[in-house]
Amino acid sequence: MKLLLTEEDYEEKLERIELLAGADLIGQSIASSIQQTTLLPRPRAHIGMATIPKVKWRDLLREKGFHRGNLPLGLCGVHKKFGPVIQTPLKFGKSRAILLTGPEVNRWVNKYGRLYLRTRDYINDFAGVFGAARVMPGMDGAEHYRLRKSLRAAYSRNALIQLLPEMCELIRKSLPSWNNNEAHVAAEKFCNYMSVQVSNLFMGVDCASYVDDLLAYKDRALTVHVQKALPKWSLGTPKMKRAKKLVPKLLNAIKSAHTPALREGKPVDIADAYMELHRQDQQFMPETDLAFPFAAGLVASLYMGNALAFAMYNMIKHPDVYERVAAEGEALFADGRVPDAKELDGDKVDVTRRVFLESERLYPVIPVQLRTVMNRCIVAGVELEPQTLVMIGHTGTHYMEEYFENPLEFDIDRFLPGREEHLQPSVYVPYGLGTHHCLGHRYLELQAIVNLLFFAYHFDLELVPKNYKMRINPLSNLSPSKKMKIRVAKVKHPIPTV
Repeated sequence: MKLLLTEEDYEEKLERIELLAGADLIGQSIASSIQQTTLLPRPRAHIGMATIPKVKWRDLLREKGFHRGNLPLGLCGVHKKFGPVIQTPLKFGKSRAILLTGPEVNRWVNKYGRLYLRTRDYINDFAGVFGAARVMPGMDGAEHYRLRKSLRAAYSRNALIQLLPEMCELIRKSLPSWNNNEAHVAAEKFCNYMSVQVSNLFMGVDCASYVDDLLAYKDRALTVHVQKALPKWSLGTPKMKRAKKLVPKLLNAIKSAHTPALREGKPVDIADAYMELHRQDQQFMPETDLAFPFAAGLVASLYMGNALAFAMYNMIKHPDVYERVAAEGEALFADGRVPDAKELDGDKVDVTRRVFLESERLYPVIPVQLRTVMNRCIVAGVELEPQTLVMIGHTGTHYMEEYFENPLEFDIDRFLPGREEHLQPSVYVPYGLGTHHCLGHRYLELQAIVNLLFFAYHFDLELVPKNYKMRINPLSNLSPSKKMKIRVAKVKHPIPTV
């Protein structure tokens, strides 16, 4: 200040200068105190904190749902007996997992999960199999929000509407493979069937000749690195090594098919969105991280195929519902026509939509989410320490009688106006919770509805054996047991030649 003021002015203003300097020091002190209060961990709240019940294997094995592989039903039973927070005997690495269940937990995760939980720990090894360092399922915070926002349009229902003619053509080409007088293993057949659609609609390439090996590799990697249900050496078998070499083949095929010149004038697919993001910001979306989302697209075909298999089981077990779905299919797809977007809304697909929603309630393909506590928090009256591994059994609410009338029954009327049981907060959650809620769930829902309509219109399907009762394989994701087989009993309407 002496350089700016004369000596007389400086002496005159010195008292004022010292006052302002003191005020600034006070402000800095207050700001520092506020910052420390915000950033430091909350004091440990020992008073009134509940202890976490420790559950043994025999307690879990008593649940009938777990016997049948029905994890949501088993989670519901565990919640009723032991409450929303328990320590399980399940180990992921060296840590025993804490299981969180119930609507209170679901609401907490939806509202606060982003502040206290992270995802990268369980997905990192799986992503590393494909050479990726940062992937959407393992991101949190600002970068996760940015990536989802960049891809939202590509994963939207409207994106699939733009591809509807292509999807109908793919379905009509694939349906004849069912009518060969064979009893097909439902889970395998539906997953392979959906992989053709996914590879063409998601990525604009046809990898039908090697998709089975890719799917087997992805499924094994999920089981090894996410569920920890198989040893790591099981990914090093000769079959898995051969399948791993197909990943760069898939990536190169997608790159070749998605140059700006080749894609000009075509509807934007999911691969377009990733490739454009890579071109715009190669630091945010490097080339090394591209293989994972494309491989994950094929993993999605596992989820979608299993979801279709569950829905078809429920339709076959309820012939009256099957006929109503077939009637909707005839109105939309008879004589080889392709409906417009408006016809796939509202009443014209109401029954089929409710069939799929109810199947997702009974048999959600992803029943549990894994997270790591990154900040100390209190959930349902229990304090969780940082680095605690938690399993969020969000779908256990699907079988709770206080929210769903006769929850063991397949009842599509529970979604009708006046009941709408699925609209109760945080109880119908087949697509996950919080910021990692499935980005493409409306895309998936529409794709499933269209496929169910086609099957019901063209075929009468039957279970083999006819009295088969659902049993579930819970590894990597929920899928029908291999003992569930499906056969075409009758072709009701010939499939138009494409």
